[in-house]
Amino acid sequence: MFLCSSLAVQASESIGFDPLPAAFIGSALSGYVTGSFAAVFEWRKVVTATSPASATTKFGSTYAFVKSAPSAMSVMRRMHFAGTRNAIFDSCFFFSRKLLIEKTDLRGATTYGIAVATAVVLDYAVDVAVKRCMREKPWEIDPRVKAKIGGVARATIGICLNGLGVFRGLGAKVAEFSVSYVVTGLCAFQVMAAVDTILK
Repeated sequence: MFLCSSLAVQASESIGFDPLPAAFIGSALSGYVTGSFAAVFEWRKVVTATSPASATTKFGSTYAFVKSAPSAMSVMRRMHFAGTRNAIFDSCFFFSRKLLIEKTDLRGATTYGIAVATAVVLDYAVDVAVKRCMREKPWEIDPRVKAKIGGVARATIGICLNGLGVFRGLGAKVAEFSVSYVVTGLCAFQVMAAVDTILK
């Protein structure tokens, strides 16, 4: 995530974008690409976690799992859903952190914690929509129903309209990610300081 985003942001800056827009656009693009590529593995993981072992052991590989879907479009739909979710999360995280560094006196691991809390809140409903889409077993998808690649916004709005109950796990997820990213930030700054000391 961090490496891909950094490369994409640098590429965005190299073609003329200012640092803040580059952080948003580059991270969104890298998030979409990495999320889309990882989608089939996430799909299998979610189905395996929510299905009896006997239902998934017949698939020896992720390729065989995906091949059990009735059409390529149903696979692409989940790739698009996961890519969109990751694009929202990554762009919100890296843009928020960049904004905090440029517009406030906050530095270090604190920016990681605030930025990831922002990203989790803004991305939460979309993440729920993606997880529900991933829960559908590929071999149980009705081949008579034409799969459409879009529908992320519609699915997310539908979840929100069902009531605030969907946000029950938001607080726990914010806390979990904030602690994880603050620790990541602390470690990253310690490593960078050690590298600077060695290079000097």
